[in-house]
Amino acid sequence: METTFKEIAKEQVGSLRFPHEDVLDDPQARQQRRKALEQALLLGNLERIKLKIIFEDDQAARFVHTTIWGLTDEAVILKRGDTIPLHRIRAVL
Repeated sequence: METTFKEIAKEQVGSLRFPHEDVLDDPQARQQRRKALEQALLLGNLERIKLKIIFEDDQAARFVHTTIWGLTDEAVILKRGDTIPLHRIRAVL
């Protein structure tokens, strides 16, 4: 099954709704996601590098090019304080 991801502007992330289910089933994939997000946080804070975050909301599979400004146990924090729940993120590139 091929998934098509729709690009979204970072300013629109705050208006999205996110289901409670995790998009990743494999515990090892979840650990890798966390490590990738921690690395992305460092790149964002130290180098101001924008990355592609691939995620799913309640409507579609999406991606956004942005800098990660913060990371909690539950969410990625983007500029303006918008957040994407960790459990909805598929990958960071």
